[in-house]
Amino acid sequence: MSSENFSAIAGDVIHEYSAVSIDPYLGRVIEDMRTYNSLLRSQPVTIREAYDMKQELDDRWQAVIGGEARVTGTMAFLSGVEQHHEPTLSVDFFEDEPVTFGGTMPVPTDVPIGTAIGEDELHPYELHMLVTREALDGEGNLIYMTGSASVEELASIEFPQMMSAERARKWLEYYHVEDIEDIDVDLFAPSKEECEILQRLNGHSIDIGTVHRRDPELMQRSAQALNLYTNTYLTFDQDVPYLMKVDGAAWEQDASGDHEPTYVKGKSMVKLDRMIWTPRSGEDDAVVYPHVVAKLLTESPTDPERWVVIDIAGIEELSSFRYDYFIGYDT
Repeated sequence: MSSENFSAIAGDVIHEYSAVSIDPYLGRVIEDMRTYNSLLRSQPVTIREAYDMKQELDDRWQAVIGGEARVTGTMAFLSGVEQHHEPTLSVDFFEDEPVTFGGTMPVPTDVPIGTAIGEDELHPYELHMLVTREALDGEGNLIYMTGSASVEELASIEFPQMMSAERARKWLEYYHVEDIEDIDVDLFAPSKEECEILQRLNGHSIDIGTVHRRDPELMQRSAQALNLYTNTYLTFDQDVPYLMKVDGAAWEQDASGDHEPTYVKGKSMVKLDRMIWTPRSGEDDAVVYPHVVAKLLTESPTDPERWVVIDIAGIEELSSFRYDYFIGYDT
């Protein structure tokens, strides 16, 4: 294979993975950050004008400011501040480094860091990402180091807890492409109502462990992507209950907040909240199955609430009161 072909293939792989590791919405913010940087480098501005651009970006990724990020790339940190020494700037390459994301900061490129800048002075700037990381000082004490990272020197930045429906789809296409294609067949086939769609998903199971070598964080993200993607297209009536006949396994939250295996049998009115993909009790926890979160309704509204997570394999009958009243299952 020629070097040109190899480079093209490698570039395609990197581009495909970038949509998985960086949420597409945040990716667009980062691209705008690059555009701003191009303007700031060519056109000197005041510190206030630079901060206006910073604020616009921070408003757009406010949801992840203060949250965890994992960075691979070059970052610069000030050291010596905690010991009241003259601060020095250390620049290193980090791989999958956990940091706290602090948003954006404008950095003048024509004067040393720490130089006092007047309000009306014009300087070329570059917008960097503001980050904080944990480290140990010379005496073994835990300290927090503040630093920055140029977007041009980052191989990747991932916000583990940030997942839009767009990223969920790209994550599933990258790691579970055959599974999501099979799910799509049942999810988007013509249906009377949501009950039919839910029951069609019975029989699906997804191994989220093998592709991630059973890494718990990556497995959790695959389950998160499945939940988000499925619930984007399968929604339940929150005003009118359903009638369910079930005979099967479920999970139920105990007093401590942990979910314990249980068994549900009988016919009941239920409120359906959402679908989740989770393992079955006593089976491989790397394989997830479709379940539905349901509130079992009782004769008296003052009875204690009982929420269960029901394996849809145990659902024998499911119907919508709204659909039956306004349209009718016999029509």
